[in-house]
Formats: sequence, C-alpha cells, structure tokens
Amino acid sequence: MSLGQVYSTLTTLPASGTLSIQPEAGKEAVIHNIYYSGSIEVYFTNGTLQVKIHSDDSYGDLQGYWHVTSDRYLQIVDKTGSGNTVGFDGVYTKV
Repeated sequence: MSLGQVYSTLTTLPASGTLSIQPEAGKEAVIHNIYYSGSIEVYFTNGTLQVKIHSDDSYGDLQGYWHVTSDRYLQIVDKTGSGNTVGFDGVYTKV
C-alpha cells in the first residue's frame, strides 16, 4: 500500500450490524464518500465516546472529508432491521 492509494470497501451488514471505517494502526486515511442502500446512522468515535454525524431513513450517499485513524474512526450502523449494503471510499494519507 502507498500514500494516496484508494481505501474502500463494499459489504452487506446484517440487521443492526456495524461497519467500522478504521485503518490499521499507524495508518491514516481521508474518507470522501459513504454509500448505503437503506436506513443508517454514522458516528465519529474513539471506541468509547461517539458523535452522531449523520442519520438517514432512506438510501443514498454522503460526501465529506473525514480523517480517520485506528484511534478515531467512523462507524456505519444499519437501522433497517433487515440488513443493508454499505460502502465507502477515500485515500490513505499516512502509511
């Protein structure tokens, strides 16, 4: 992996499942887009404290510039009750 390389995934969450957007220790990334096929909540967290930064009862996408590390990261939480396809993309800024 190299500086500027794409950091992304596309996955299906189970009902009430969570996807952590959290690079490995020592690496950092900027997330540009979050995609979802149903109701979600998005949090910025350190694993203990969290701030809800987005909530949507439908499908869609979210654009921004979120800096994530192994200590401070984003979590996408399925709120559909039946599972949800979610994804994100960004780039590594420290490797």
